[in-house]
Amino acid sequence: MTNGLRAGNPLPHGRSAYRGTGVTTGRVTLLQVAHRAGVSREGRVFGWLRRLAVVRKDTLALRAGGESEVLGLDNGAVFGWRRRHPRSGNFVGLTNFAETEQSVDTAAFGRYGWLEMALSSDGPLQVRDGCAYLPGLGFAWLVER
Repeated sequence: MTNGLRAGNPLPHGRSAYRGTGVTTGRVTLLQVAHRAGVSREGRVFGWLRRLAVVRKDTLALRAGGESEVLGLDNGAVFGWRRRHPRSGNFVGLTNFAETEQSVDTAAFGRYGWLEMALSSDGPLQVRDGCAYLPGLGFAWLVER
């Protein structure tokens, strides 16, 4: 027995499985372990929210004081917008609201400089023959560096 714990037994009453979070429990369940490891649905969502927060914090164009513009795209299922902060390059966001893959003409956002992938739902944005292809319910955040 070490620190009042025995192998295979739950944490003693009053001990926290999440130190520093204020959550106390009498036992650690497999769901809690999976959540902490990012295996559960909740863990995956939490991981995505953390990534979104980090990219947003590191992208100056998304901070207050920037100008925004809705892009006129050739596909009604895809929403596109641009932001620019006085101290940064352009940011372009593309979101596909359809459940199937959709394409948009890159001319709608190609004039905003050399854009690099900052974050996306499904890996690099696929671009072929002047069209960008977004997977169903997918998104892409592009930034000018």
